[in-house]
Amino acid sequence: PKSIAKARSEFKKLSAPIAEWVKKNKPSGWNVIHCPMAGASWVQKEGQDVQNPYYGKEMLSCGEKVS
Repeated sequence: PKSIAKARSEFKKLSAPIAEWVKKNKPSGWNVIHCPMAGASWVQKEGQDVQNPYYGKEMLSCGEKVS
């Protein structure tokens, strides 16, 4: 993608089915985090601080563990 906005949009599409799979299968060591502002979820390693991929550094920690 030629812009960060486009890259984030594509990441959102990619993350949705992966996040659903992690919620359903609960693999060890992974969490699903949801950002209500972006209306999107992503997967990250368990124990890490929230690293929101949908916003820049101004909202890097926006998100809550859902699984």
